[in-house]
Amino acid sequence: RMNVVRPCNDKDVPALSLLSHTLLAALNTEFYEPLLLRHSVFRLIKRIDEAVMHKICAQGLHCKSFGFGDTIFIVGAEAQAAYIVASGAVKYTPEPALASGEQKLVGDEIGMNQWLSEAALWSQWIHVGNAEAITGTE
Repeated sequence: RMNVVRPCNDKDVPALSLLSHTLLAALNTEFYEPLLLRHSVFRLIKRIDEAVMHKICAQGLHCKSFGFGDTIFIVGAEAQAAYIVASGAVKYTPEPALASGEQKLVGDEIGMNQWLSEAALWSQWIHVGNAEAITGTE
């Protein structure tokens, strides 16, 4: 028999539903802001207007968990989100027919604090590769 560690989800903590919106927003900011601040655009947003950064963290983000082998997105699908790998690892494999000359044509391992599908933040994006969790990933 194998033990599988399942990531904790907001729904697993009933006490979170008892928090005020203000306190829950502050908790989300504490969790998400350090991940976002690794990106220069979000550092600029925080510098210009900290309230906007707080709103992004409180309302614009959520955590998704993927198990080993789970598909995160596939080539040709419209991007629904950008991803930051908070824990675990993802294998990204670009489609050779769609990759530009600058892209690697071999699978890349995307690890903690790295972005996937970043262009979805500011454009309508169609995935040009496949992403699959190679460990338990959030």
